[in-house]
Amino acid sequence: MKRQFLLAIVVLLLISFPHIAFADSETTSVANFFWFIVIIIIFTVFIAILLKLVSLIDRRDKIATELGTLGKVFVGKYLVGLPNSDDPSDSVECAVNEDNFIFIGDYGKELGRIPRDLINQIFVDDKSQISQRLTVTRMLVLGIFSLAAPKQTKYKEYCLVIDWDDVTGVRHNSIFEFSGNNCETLAIRAANTLIKYIKPKATIIKAGEKKCRYCAEIVKKEAIVCRYCGRDL
Repeated sequence: MKRQFLLAIVVLLLISFPHIAFADSETTSVANFFWFIVIIIIFTVFIAILLKLVSLIDRRDKIATELGTLGKVFVGKYLVGLPNSDDPSDSVECAVNEDNFIFIGDYGKELGRIPRDLINQIFVDDKSQISQRLTVTRMLVLGIFSLAAPKQTKYKEYCLVIDWDDVTGVRHNSIFEFSGNNCETLAIRAANTLIKYIKPKATIIKAGEKKCRYCAEIVKKEAIVCRYCGRDL
């Protein structure tokens, strides 16, 4: 359907060509023909890009609908910090469903998920200051060059950081970048929206631990008496 629309536009322009190319004298018709071809090429490229963007938006909306999302948030450019997703993505949306933050990157590709009940905090800071807020261990995990001091730019760059634990208790920092005019405002707005969707922190039971069936506190797996309520396990 979209291709047919593009073809119809081109045909319409071709039909109008005689009125443009031969409206003046023979001397100017060649020049008119040249500029007409240039306009056709530029217009065709513009329409193709527009259709590509519409297709991308439609695909993201379709994925979001299939996931049963409660809302969508633009979170900028993905840098690092989602397990099994090493490649940056320039434009990322976060689709929020009942259990997870689901990050959808370029061309509708899912980059990863973060459980809503395993988030420690979400914050925004200047990109040059982010490395000072992360521990050395996590900096090494994220990659020594991923948060290197940014090059000189006209605008500052701000990062949205989601600090969370996976189900095994390993801590992660997923980082997204905003740049350009009003980037700080956009980053803060995205962070505040995501914060509204955070669920109360779930208790993570690590290897060698278990939950007391009476008081729900975490004790060692070998324990036969709960250290909190004193009941037999």
